[in-house]
Amino acid sequence: MREHELPLFAWQPPCKILVFPITKRVGKIRRCAEVLESKHGKDAESYWRQQVRVVADHLERMGCSGAEIRRQVDEFQSAVQAEMVRRSYEGKGREA
Repeated sequence: MREHELPLFAWQPPCKILVFPITKRVGKIRRCAEVLESKHGKDAESYWRQQVRVVADHLERMGCSGAEIRRQVDEFQSAVQAEMVRRSYEGKGREA
């Protein structure tokens, strides 16, 4: 057996895709919160569904599992809600 034929040299580690967490995409989260604040009722619901679909489609194209997509979308929703709360408190501080 020659040196370059050793099984150790032929071994390749399994490939795993690491997706940049959606909660770290601060610009997207802030923009989504800003737009949602300006919309109401069906317009807000429609915009939100569209944004969730964009996130889910992106993650699906990246090869994420259904469970991972759901987890990331849930985290995105929490991040947008937290940003809206932050913006609300920030606005109240300016009014005083």
